Amino acid sequence: MTKMTPLEAWKAKSRRTIKLRSGVTVTVELTTIRDELLAGHFQGPVMVMARQMESNTYDANHDLTDDELKAFTELRAVIIAATVKAVEGEPVELTLADVQELPQDDQDELWLYAMRLKPLPKATA
Repeated sequence: MTKMTPLEAWKAKSRRTIKLRSGVTVTVELTTIRDELLAGHFQGPVMVMARQMESNTYDANHDLTDDELKAFTELRAVIIAATVKAVEGEPVELTLADVQELPQDDQDELWLYAMRLKPLPKATA
């Protein structure tokens, strides 16, 4: 067994295992729009929207155009994919297509956790 680096240990402590409304158990590690921007995970219109959201210049009080809705859907999928680390105890690397196939309620719940709009359960020893 290899020893974890201090950063790996810190990240491991920040992970939480949660049961989604669908009954599926997932392990999550929260990311941020800034983290994903810096990692280069957004392209084109999605990057523009992510930068606006990160800098608090995005106006969420308007009807989304079709292009904006498509960009938001992709941005959300990137964040959810980066957040989910395991499903039912098995490590995963979700693709954007994988996220799109998840039940909508699970996507919504994962998004709320990722955006810190729903608190994660407390860590257990």
